[in-house]
Amino acid sequence: MCCTFGDIQDIRWWKKHNLPLKECINKFGQMQNAGILDGLKVKIAREKILGLLKEMRLVSSQKEVSRAVKCAERSGAPLEIIPTYQWYISITNKKEVLLDQANKCKWHPEYMKLRLENWIKGLNQDWCISRQRYFGVPFPIWYSKRAGEEGKILLADIGQLPIDPSKDLPCGYRADEVIPELDVMDTWATSSLTPQLSSWGINNGMAIDYDRHGKLFPADLRPQAHEIIRTWAFTTIIKSLYHQNTIPWHNIMISGWCLAADKSKMSKSKGNVITPQKLIEEKSADTVRYWAANSKLGADIIYSEEAFKLGQRLINKIWNVAKFCSIHLPKLIELPISIKNLIETRTINQSIDFWILAKLKKVIKLATEHFENFEYWEAKNIIEEFFWKDYCDNYIELAKHRLYDDDKISEQQSGVVTIKHSLAAILKLFAPFMPHLTEEIYQTLFSQELISIHQQGSWPKFDEFTINDDHLLIGNTAVALLDLVRKSKSLLNISIAKEVELIEIVTNSSDIDLLTDFQNAANAKQIKLVNELPEEALRSECGYHAVKLHLK
Repeated sequence: MCCTFGDIQDIRWWKKHNLPLKECINKFGQMQNAGILDGLKVKIAREKILGLLKEMRLVSSQKEVSRAVKCAERSGAPLEIIPTYQWYISITNKKEVLLDQANKCKWHPEYMKLRLENWIKGLNQDWCISRQRYFGVPFPIWYSKRAGEEGKILLADIGQLPIDPSKDLPCGYRADEVIPELDVMDTWATSSLTPQLSSWGINNGMAIDYDRHGKLFPADLRPQAHEIIRTWAFTTIIKSLYHQNTIPWHNIMISGWCLAADKSKMSKSKGNVITPQKLIEEKSADTVRYWAANSKLGADIIYSEEAFKLGQRLINKIWNVAKFCSIHLPKLIELPISIKNLIETRTINQSIDFWILAKLKKVIKLATEHFENFEYWEAKNIIEEFFWKDYCDNYIELAKHRLYDDDKISEQQSGVVTIKHSLAAILKLFAPFMPHLTEEIYQTLFSQELISIHQQGSWPKFDEFTINDDHLLIGNTAVALLDLVRKSKSLLNISIAKEVELIEIVTNSSDIDLLTDFQNAANAKQIKLVNELPEEALRSECGYHAVKLHLK
């Protein structure tokens, strides 16, 4: 006789050998069919058995033994397996089909697919979709009490749905002729229908809107965390297979958890949960989004005050750059049409302007590729590095003097139209990460172009920036020389803004426009191209550039 189930293996033996069953534990965790132990909780019953054995002097020795016991995830209480009737969906006979369905989806990151594959290969029972809870979606089922068909399962007609069997009745039956099914559906049995809930249809034969269902199902993307791959992702694939013999989505994007600062899992029981609403109120929505965008797919992200500070610093910088550009945008003589038109008409005519647009073209291309692969953190890093390093630290410093110089209209106009196009593109690049800030600035400076920076089709297209990549090399020369001047002034312990009498330069470029912008940014009265400089002169790592400063 089999009177207890310690694990799944006991159940297999019970079924295999067709053993008689004696149910000793009821659904309330109390002993039954156990004589003097009836009505006792399992833990108390164990203690009483031990006490009785000792009273009868049947215990010769006693020692503590540690063993692995499966416990409930939340309460931590040891699990006891009891036989009950449940509703199942057959899946153990479809392992190969489910593996094939999983492979039809594109996983981001790819290695996360292994979790689902291992889960499917290890399946040892069908999917139990019924639960004994107070809340949930009820099964539309009754059991007949009529003479001659006792226990017959009665299903609701599709036209009756949704129904509550405890209140409603099957067609043709009275209340005294049926017993309602009181179980409710498992959470994953209903949430696994989320793609169909969006498409308004279960399959091509059952839908509220067939046209919508055809367009939206399978969906393009499922974003979810890694701990529910074996539940939400798995069950959604099952439902789509059974309902329409297809996959539920073409792409699945797997994120991680948000961990506490000490790298532990956030939980209410630990008291270390930080709610999004509190963070947004304290730090702003854009700052929180910036921090969240630092996470990589498949990896957990750690709560970091330092990351929030970096986000706030970036917000302030974008705002200040926009304020600087807004000073000069009114100087536009005529509204620019396109980058291509501006180059053809020689409205853009300065080397550094060509350089920053070529850089921007490259950044747009890379960021677009990363977003298409759902690598949003890589896109953010590329955009942010360009903004800080290329745009703020170098381009604005190199072009600043021209923007203020009203005596050289052609050179000034080249800079003004460049900052207009580049700033608009930068705001669009940052828009997914900082939607509120970018919308505010865009509506203030460029509202005549788009209703919203977030409207469909507003993402910048790199092929609109018809800039020759050769301009990258020319602009990089000015950046390398400016970097050497900054280092030289730092070594001389003088301010970066301090004017110097002369800067001697060794370089592989003689571009007049480039050298003029460099001279203004370096705050030098005079620059002089030379063939060589003494050993103490600072040289670039590439070896092509060197500078020597003369203060007087």
